Amino acid sequence: MRIDLGSSSFLPTEGPGAARKGTLSERPNGASAPESDSAKLWSGPSSIAALTAAASQVPEVRQDKVAALADLVQSGSYKVSASQTAEEMVAQMRAA
Repeated sequence: MRIDLGSSSFLPTEGPGAARKGTLSERPNGASAPESDSAKLWSGPSSIAALTAAASQVPEVRQDKVAALADLVQSGSYKVSASQTAEEMVAQMRAA
Protein backbone atom coordinates (compact mmCIF):
# COMPACT_ATOMS: atom_id res chain seq x y z
CA MET A 1 0.00 0.00 0.00
CA ARG A 2 1.23 3.50 -0.86
CA ILE A 3 -0.05 6.74 0.71
CA ASP A 4 0.58 9.90 -1.26
CA LEU A 5 0.22 12.87 1.10
CA GLY A 6 0.05 15.23 -1.87
CA SER A 7 -3.24 13.78 -3.06
CA SER A 8 -6.67 13.51 -1.50
CA SER A 9 -6.75 9.75 -2.06
CA PHE A 10 -5.57 7.44 0.69
CA LEU A 11 -6.77 4.24 -0.96
CA PRO A 12 -4.55 1.21 -1.52
CA THR A 13 -2.99 1.18 -5.00
CA GLU A 14 -2.42 -2.57 -5.17
CA GLY A 15 -3.65 -5.76 -3.57
CA PRO A 16 -7.15 -6.95 -2.64
CA GLY A 17 -8.28 -3.56 -1.25
CA ALA A 18 -6.97 -1.57 -4.22
CA ALA A 19 -9.18 1.19 -5.60
CA ARG A 20 -10.69 0.41 -9.00
CA LYS A 21 -10.74 2.94 -11.75
CA GLY A 22 -14.05 3.63 -13.43
CA THR A 23 -17.18 5.65 -13.10
CA LEU A 24 -19.36 5.93 -10.03
CA SER A 25 -22.24 4.24 -11.77
CA GLU A 26 -20.35 0.97 -12.25
CA ARG A 27 -21.47 -1.80 -9.93
CA PRO A 28 -20.21 -5.36 -9.43
CA ASN A 29 -21.75 -8.00 -11.70
CA GLY A 30 -22.62 -5.41 -14.34
CA ALA A 31 -25.42 -3.77 -12.32
CA SER A 32 -25.82 -0.05 -12.84
CA ALA A 33 -26.90 2.68 -10.42
CA PRO A 34 -30.59 3.55 -10.42
CA GLU A 35 -31.37 6.50 -12.68
CA SER A 36 -33.79 8.11 -10.20
CA ASP A 37 -31.35 8.85 -7.36
CA SER A 38 -31.58 12.47 -6.29
CA ALA A 39 -31.34 14.71 -3.26
CA LYS A 40 -32.66 18.20 -2.64
CA LEU A 41 -30.98 20.12 0.16
CA TRP A 42 -31.81 23.69 -0.84
CA SER A 43 -35.23 24.92 -1.77
CA GLY A 44 -34.02 28.28 -3.01
CA PRO A 45 -34.68 31.94 -2.34
CA SER A 46 -38.46 31.52 -2.22
CA SER A 47 -38.26 29.65 1.09
CA ILE A 48 -35.96 32.29 2.55
CA ALA A 49 -38.43 34.99 1.53
CA ALA A 50 -41.29 33.06 3.14
CA LEU A 51 -39.34 32.59 6.39
CA THR A 52 -38.33 36.25 6.43
CA ALA A 53 -41.94 37.33 5.94
CA ALA A 54 -43.13 35.04 8.74
CA ALA A 55 -40.41 36.28 11.10
CA SER A 56 -41.26 39.91 10.39
CA GLN A 57 -44.84 39.28 11.59
CA VAL A 58 -43.64 38.31 15.09
CA PRO A 59 -43.04 41.34 17.30
CA GLU A 60 -39.62 41.67 18.91
CA VAL A 61 -41.17 42.86 22.18
CA ARG A 62 -44.28 41.30 23.65
CA GLN A 63 -46.14 44.50 24.40
CA ASP A 64 -48.80 42.74 26.47
CA LYS A 65 -46.19 41.43 28.91
CA VAL A 66 -44.40 44.78 29.08
CA ALA A 67 -47.67 46.61 29.78
CA ALA A 68 -48.66 44.16 32.52
CA LEU A 69 -45.27 44.50 34.23
CA ALA A 70 -45.37 48.31 33.92
CA ASP A 71 -48.77 48.35 35.63
CA LEU A 72 -47.45 46.19 38.49
CA VAL A 73 -44.38 48.40 38.96
CA GLN A 74 -46.41 51.62 38.90
CA SER A 75 -48.92 50.27 41.41
CA GLY A 76 -46.12 49.12 43.72
CA SER A 77 -47.26 45.51 43.73
CA TYR A 78 -44.30 44.12 41.74
CA LYS A 79 -42.02 42.45 44.28
CA VAL A 80 -38.92 40.40 43.54
CA SER A 81 -36.73 39.08 46.34
CA ALA A 82 -32.97 39.57 46.37
CA SER A 83 -32.46 35.79 46.19
CA GLN A 84 -34.61 35.55 43.03
CA THR A 85 -32.56 38.33 41.45
CA ALA A 86 -29.28 36.62 42.41
CA GLU A 87 -30.44 33.24 41.12
CA GLU A 88 -31.39 34.72 37.74
CA MET A 89 -28.08 36.62 37.49
CA VAL A 90 -26.11 33.41 38.15
CA ALA A 91 -28.25 31.49 35.63
CA GLN A 92 -27.60 34.14 32.99
CA MET A 93 -23.83 34.02 33.63
CA ARG A 94 -23.78 30.23 33.35
CA ALA A 95 -25.69 30.34 30.08
CA ALA A 96 -23.17 32.71 28.50
